[in-house]
Amino acid sequence: MFQKHSLSLLLLLFVAFQPAQAKESKAEPFKRGVVVSQCERCSEWGAEILRRGGNAFDAAVATALALAVLEPNGSGLGGGGFALFMEQERGGLRVLDFRERAPARVIEMGANSRNGAQAAGVPGELAGLNFLIENYGTKRFKELSSRPTFWALKGAQVSPALARSIKARQETLRQYPSSAEIFLKADGQPKEEGDIFTQPSLAETLRTIGERGIEDFYSGRVAGALAMDLEGASGLIDLIDLLDYQVRELEPLCGPYEKSEMMVCSVPLPSSGGIAMLESLKAYELLKADQTKASESNFPKLIRAMQIAFEDRAEFLGDPLFSEIDVPKLLSEDYLQKRLNENPKQKPESQEGKQTTHFTAADKWGNVVAITVSLNQGLGSGYVLPSTGILLNNTLDDFAQPGAKNLYGMTGNKLNFPEAGKTPLSSMTPTFIMDKDFRPIYSLGSPGGPTIISAVLNTTLNLLEKELSLEDAVKAPRFHYQASPNLIYSEPGFLSQSEKESYSLKSGLVFALEKDNAAWGSFYPWAVEAIGLDWEAGKLSGVSDPRKELGVVYE
Repeated sequence: MFQKHSLSLLLLLFVAFQPAQAKESKAEPFKRGVVVSQCERCSEWGAEILRRGGNAFDAAVATALALAVLEPNGSGLGGGGFALFMEQERGGLRVLDFRERAPARVIEMGANSRNGAQAAGVPGELAGLNFLIENYGTKRFKELSSRPTFWALKGAQVSPALARSIKARQETLRQYPSSAEIFLKADGQPKEEGDIFTQPSLAETLRTIGERGIEDFYSGRVAGALAMDLEGASGLIDLIDLLDYQVRELEPLCGPYEKSEMMVCSVPLPSSGGIAMLESLKAYELLKADQTKASESNFPKLIRAMQIAFEDRAEFLGDPLFSEIDVPKLLSEDYLQKRLNENPKQKPESQEGKQTTHFTAADKWGNVVAITVSLNQGLGSGYVLPSTGILLNNTLDDFAQPGAKNLYGMTGNKLNFPEAGKTPLSSMTPTFIMDKDFRPIYSLGSPGGPTIISAVLNTTLNLLEKELSLEDAVKAPRFHYQASPNLIYSEPGFLSQSEKESYSLKSGLVFALEKDNAAWGSFYPWAVEAIGLDWEAGKLSGVSDPRKELGVVYE
């Protein structure tokens, strides 16, 4: 289940830079740890593991398992994701890719691949959690999953986020008795906030894995049950796909913030998040340095920088194991300067679903783990495997299809066409901001499909350019622009109406109205979860985005 993947194109980027190892730190540079997610009970469980002597990796796994049970709208054992982490004892900054992979029979996928077993890629979340436990954790899976197992068996209240997803996906859930039993009432209506839902089959799966090990999900009793359910539901995943699944350990993608000693580090391909954010930052820096544009406000410069990044995302990015992708070129000053002199391309953009979740944990030893996980759309494929209680993802929709549009009416490029074993392009962007000693001083990330990139970029600039406090940087109004559709999505308070009208007249770009927001629903899906690390003062701080449920819990 593990593959070390260290391609040279992933190593560095704005400049020729090799991340140095972190300097040795005191045994306990911080007084206590912190866990931040958009689910308070999930963060509390992660913090409880810290209180029991666990480290940030143990807390992160515990939080992930709690989220899988309490908020299956955003993540779960049937999904996957990316982790960015700093482990102090060995002094390394690493990335773990445990995103879903395309099953061997992916070419058989039909045009409608959003619901049911045929929509699912091979899940990687448990493989990723297992890697973190085995290599960096101190606790056993059985302990980390104990409270989530209890919640799954005895029941838990439907959260506001889960209630919204159940309501939105109720028609799909009604198609599958195993899903309806969990998420719908006896009369077939969606369960509402505060209602109790139980997942006894999932509880049994967690108990079995706790006794037999996570490997059982991929090669044991649980794997056999998964394969049988999938075959009965005409799914594309089979036992060989499960046996073949491997996580990939990657080099982080890092670049300097302007001329300072600060570094911004994020995840590389097959997530586009790190590249798009770093490309935006570099292009923005070049525009600010351009004396011919010195009189312009910074907002048009940032719009243009993001336009280039999202155009390039649509045209040039995919799984690097299947295509030659010149990442250093995309982040080079010469290339970006040339792109800035061109007219916008207005290429179509491929996106993934908005229901993702991000959480981060830091401990008193200075270990930091930032994880973004997803089932793709809210409640994934909508199909719960009856024998195991596992809700499947619908991540295959993240692949581009010739002549077809995805969930959000978008098309993509051939680099992201489906192939057996391939990873669909993602926008997940778990990110660290590093100080001159290459120590993380901020950890942040967000759910929200392509708005993840904008949320992390907005917050990063709030911290580094505007020098806001962590709380103010997370709370500040944001905007999103992805080149196509040619609309700027902005929150109230980001610009005044007169500023919007003035900019629209000059640029020809239009600010989205509420009726244009159909792709995102009535609210924006981003929710930045962030931690600040003050190494000199020995203090950790956490901020949970007020746009969603709050989940900051200290050890």
